[in-house]
Amino acid sequence: MASRLNVLKASTAIAMLSAYGLVAVSSASANDHNTNWAGGSFGFHAGWGLGNSSTQEEGDPDDIANDTLISGGLFGAQAAYDWAFSNGLILGLGASFSGTDINGTDVDKECAPNCGGFDETKVDALASVTGRVGWVGNDPSMMFYARGGLAWGQIHHGWITDTYDESYSKSAGHFGWTVGAGIEKSLSNWPGVTASLEYNYYNFGSGRELGVVDGNDIEGDLDVHTIMFGLNLRPGMNDGDVHAASNGAYDWTGVSIGVHGGWGAGASDNYSDYSDPDWISNDTNLSGGLLGLRFGYDWDMMNNWVVGVGASISGTDINGFAEDNYGPNDLSGLDETKVTSLLSVTGRVGWKGNNPSTLYYVRGGYAQARVDYGWIPYTYDYSYTGSNTHHGWTVGVGKEQALPFWPGATGFLEYNYYNFGDYQGISNNSDYKVDGQLDIHAVMVGVNFRPWQQTQGDESDKNEQSELTNAWWAGPSLGIHTAWSIGETDSRSDWDSDSGVDTDIGGGQIGIQAAYDWAIGNHWVLGLGASVAATDINGFGEDGDCVTGCGDLSEIKIDALASVTGRVGWNGGDASTLYYARGGIAWAHANYDWQPSSYYYTYTGSALHTGWTVGAGLEKKIPMFENATVFAEYNYFDFGSWEDTDVTPDGYYLDGKFNFHTAKIGMNFKFNGPQQ
Repeated sequence: MASRLNVLKASTAIAMLSAYGLVAVSSASANDHNTNWAGGSFGFHAGWGLGNSSTQEEGDPDDIANDTLISGGLFGAQAAYDWAFSNGLILGLGASFSGTDINGTDVDKECAPNCGGFDETKVDALASVTGRVGWVGNDPSMMFYARGGLAWGQIHHGWITDTYDESYSKSAGHFGWTVGAGIEKSLSNWPGVTASLEYNYYNFGSGRELGVVDGNDIEGDLDVHTIMFGLNLRPGMNDGDVHAASNGAYDWTGVSIGVHGGWGAGASDNYSDYSDPDWISNDTNLSGGLLGLRFGYDWDMMNNWVVGVGASISGTDINGFAEDNYGPNDLSGLDETKVTSLLSVTGRVGWKGNNPSTLYYVRGGYAQARVDYGWIPYTYDYSYTGSNTHHGWTVGVGKEQALPFWPGATGFLEYNYYNFGDYQGISNNSDYKVDGQLDIHAVMVGVNFRPWQQTQGDESDKNEQSELTNAWWAGPSLGIHTAWSIGETDSRSDWDSDSGVDTDIGGGQIGIQAAYDWAIGNHWVLGLGASVAATDINGFGEDGDCVTGCGDLSEIKIDALASVTGRVGWNGGDASTLYYARGGIAWAHANYDWQPSSYYYTYTGSALHTGWTVGAGLEKKIPMFENATVFAEYNYFDFGSWEDTDVTPDGYYLDGKFNFHTAKIGMNFKFNGPQQ
């Protein structure tokens, strides 16, 4: 555990130093604009968290799992007010709120062989109210700061005792404290906007009461480390600057293609259609991240109105677990729900108001969700899993704004509500089914690209793009990315050849990459690169070949992914766009939870797997930025067959294989300067 946290701390330091270089090259000289840090700000952030959850039963310390490694993504909003003093001193107060999917599972390895309590922890939300002290040095566009204050977390614990005759689940808010440090940089090409990179440590103390088992109190400790990237809007900064997109007419008519990320929260109410409706858990709170694509067509009408149609698809990790407290003798069933994808086809109506480059809109239409279910009845002698596509409806509101530094691109912020009504008959067991209800709230931010958008562009930017040569791509680069993966894993125990479980996996990731490219002739580029990402690619499944009334349960979570690859790129008539293919070696760190059909014990383990990856992508120079590019990329990862992953305290192993597909978007910053 200590080594994993030390890796996080080292990665944090590297990422923060890297960000200093990234934002430095992406902005013009500090003397080009007057930066004023005093005043209010509000913005959005995304990031990753890694930590440790420790639980213990007061009367029987071996009965409940402890030292559970937790990790996952986060997405949220922040607001602050700063005061500027002489000698570069900045003092401020701020508040932050994040929805998170920081989670993990474990069993007690100190229990005697073939037993062990099972524990699952999920941090649903993090919030803080902090003060900060900042310093502005020779570059008035950049602030270094430290912060600290009160923290709050909504933390969900679920566990099964080692006797497997009862389970518990409890979600509660806990107070603690937080400290952190970061860098904030104003973007000269985007007046009134700053970018930030920040590390925070959250501690929720020890001895927190989590519940009661057999008359004994359950207590726990929890701490979390997070890295967050953010954008802040500062209305009082550079008031005299006027966004270029507001100077002329903006035509919304045409096709748009975009990407988005966000956070979803909702509820799933599941119940069995067996004679006992309380047999299966219900009222499960769900939350998690999402990442996806969208397509649309708009018509710019008279009198500032815009109408359009569009489609959106997102991979999601919106999930949760709960218990049914209605079982006899304090027994209870366990339920887990995971929304793996969301799709919608909608119409929208928008209004431009006084600014033709800003659109306020409402949307609504058809929605579809793919959902996985897993549950164990309170008798604990078998389990069920199921997956189904649900149909429903969605409505939402949003704001879309032309980006002044990127002709043909718009940014948007959007809220959507999804309702899938009542559904019936979810199970891979022919005898018993589960009915239920599902609804979701989602907040999304993203970028749309409008290739045929007609706007009053800056001729100097167009000339700059046309004057680029292939030599511009040569040299080192460093960047950040986010991605979504879907795939499958097949795992089986070496003590039971019939115990195979095919599990669909999916989830998000966030990471950094570094590369060096060589320009060959007028159109070819060769490069070498490395990438590392924190991931939450996970899934659960059951052995469908087992006879009715039993089945092995398997859960896998890939929490880290790395690769070293070469790439070959080509740009034709437009030197600002590079098309490329890549391939090389890959590594994945995976955690395994395994529960045999006998249900007398559980196993966990982890392993580092080596495999290979291939992919293809497109990278594009951002107009008005001398050294920045954006890219979209597809990769396939295959880790072949692996053997002898130690998941037990008594000498048994898991064998298996897994592979997945990844869609990635990101930004690179080049350090060699423009090469003309």
